[in-house]
Amino acid sequence: MTITRARVNALHGYAAYVSGLPYVYGGAGNAASGWSGDCSWAVTAAAAILHGKSPHRRYGSTESFRLRYRELTDALPMLKPAPHLDAIPANAVLRIGNQHGGGGEDSHTACTIENVAFESRGYPGVLYGGDARRHDDPLFRPSNDFWYIEGPIVDGPPVSPDVFPLGGEAFYYGPSDGPFESIGCTSGEHWTWIEGLKLWQRAAGVPDSGRYDAATDRRARELQAAAGDPATGRIGPRTWALAFARPAPSTGGTPVSDQPLSNAELRELLTKTREIHSALLEPRPSLVDGSTLTADVPLVARFADYHAHGAHQLAKKIAKKIGVEA
Repeated sequence: MTITRARVNALHGYAAYVSGLPYVYGGAGNAASGWSGDCSWAVTAAAAILHGKSPHRRYGSTESFRLRYRELTDALPMLKPAPHLDAIPANAVLRIGNQHGGGGEDSHTACTIENVAFESRGYPGVLYGGDARRHDDPLFRPSNDFWYIEGPIVDGPPVSPDVFPLGGEAFYYGPSDGPFESIGCTSGEHWTWIEGLKLWQRAAGVPDSGRYDAATDRRARELQAAAGDPATGRIGPRTWALAFARPAPSTGGTPVSDQPLSNAELRELLTKTREIHSALLEPRPSLVDGSTLTADVPLVARFADYHAHGAHQLAKKIAKKIGVEA
């Protein structure tokens, strides 16, 4: 899985925004817990954003790293254990340190995002930078339990149409006088969140003020209404994507997708579809990257089985249309 600069910046923005919230034991970073949580929530929320998943849920506890690690690695597969602190790769984007004291208040975890510490602890609460503990704090040395998400970070623009800048599904661009999850970019939000709103404004055809203003609200409602969505004006992941939708290219006549294929073209398509079906029935390393297998065999097999079934169904439809055996 690729880690883009835009996704890393989304994580920095999220961590900076929740910094200062009170510690909530067992909290899941959602409305029920005041958008905050405990130490394991903070660390796994950081990992979730790097996976493109929501930070507004629980993925496990500190003891999950020791006793139920499959819960974490199934949901967040880029998480990897390090046998000792020095084994964490130099290009790691996220580094995690764990103290295992039996669970609850006797256990703790914190992380480092690139070179910035991120932690939630009993007092003073959620911390980003400053006094936050890093992954290599002496507190974590006796347990010697370290995890990481490896880089490299793929260079690119700090914000991208492919990455919702607010780091999850619960926060949205909206009026600054709205609830906590409404991000208006007028209260000192992280610069990447402001740049993200500017990017959306330009794509939507309104002035890129970098603030959620009347023109932004009006345009968001227009896009939502045109898409058949509730016209709330809130810019969440779906409305974010609406501004970057591209119309189908004009061909000057009947769209290519609506032109019927000749029998000869259908026969050629049938041959190619059968070739794809045969290849997918026998997963090989070449299906991954041409040289080395980068996913475990069961994963490749499931991928191949699913798409082989789809290819077979397509071949049957084409064969029936031109009157040949499937």
